[in-house]
Amino acid sequence: ASIPGEEPGLPWKATVMSKKTVDEAVPSTTPTTTDDSLGRRKFLGKAATGVVGAGLVSACGGDSGGGSDGAPAVITQPNVNWRMASSFPRGLDAIYGTGEILGEITASLTGGRFRIRAYPAGELVPGLQVMDAVQQGTVQVGQSTDAFLGSDIMIEDFLGYNGRIMDQKWTYKGVTWVLLPFFNHDEQPLEEVGQQLDGFRFIGFHGKGDCFPNATWHVRKAYILEAEPYWKQHPLSKRRYYLDTQTMLPVYGHIFDKPGNLWKVAIAAYSHPDRHHPSNRGMGVPIIDAVSMIDIQAQHCTTLQFKAILPEKPFGETDFTVQALRAKGR
Repeated sequence: ASIPGEEPGLPWKATVMSKKTVDEAVPSTTPTTTDDSLGRRKFLGKAATGVVGAGLVSACGGDSGGGSDGAPAVITQPNVNWRMASSFPRGLDAIYGTGEILGEITASLTGGRFRIRAYPAGELVPGLQVMDAVQQGTVQVGQSTDAFLGSDIMIEDFLGYNGRIMDQKWTYKGVTWVLLPFFNHDEQPLEEVGQQLDGFRFIGFHGKGDCFPNATWHVRKAYILEAEPYWKQHPLSKRRYYLDTQTMLPVYGHIFDKPGNLWKVAIAAYSHPDRHHPSNRGMGVPIIDAVSMIDIQAQHCTTLQFKAILPEKPFGETDFTVQALRAKGR
């Protein structure tokens, strides 16, 4: 059977993002803490200190930092104020708001000597010209949705849709049948490379450009939903989601560029929880195993492999409030 969105003869090239879990992606020598804000604050503190410190060295002419009598040097240079142009409107708090949070933390860590002020799309430059403005020196910092970690996956694409529901016009387009990767993990030809200490092995990719999950595919019934962004400067004209009717997961999708042409095809592969990692047995929900984002126009793809372990303690309603998500996101 043919896979929707696949066109013959396209020399796709694959980019494997990772074969590790989120935790294992961090070197074992890196200190860990239950408060994620600590590590981020240390990083921002060092970055901010480095910027201000560079100015101090220039102002002091390379002096060692003390006067001839051994007294500490006095900081005399002016405060540093940077402008950050965003590709997002102020209403997209979940994304634009991170720029404001960065400015708050930077000012706090430097005693107000280094400030970054965020500007929504259109105030300094149009949303789609942010990166050009940074390169040309019009602004010092830019916040854009260009791509997620330099891949084909934009921030809003990650794991289906990562934006706000209210920012899109949603339309139900009916029901169809789609070839989708649903399988038992332990029955698949798992990869030898990257095997974990507990014996877990990852789903691989094959087909054109190694862009398609190497697992069992089934023809499954799916609901079709289309989302059109209200924001006129959004880089996409619409997204089309295929939700598996049994699990209600957005397993497959089409992404269209601004002129309305098919740009990307998104595929997510899921395993039955009882046939995945032992920790997931009895959870009752499908476990994401692999993702592929195929750029039809650029003729390449980005693939991700997961070792997803569900938490033993179920999530509560309060875990999904805006306040809780923002606090944990720091």
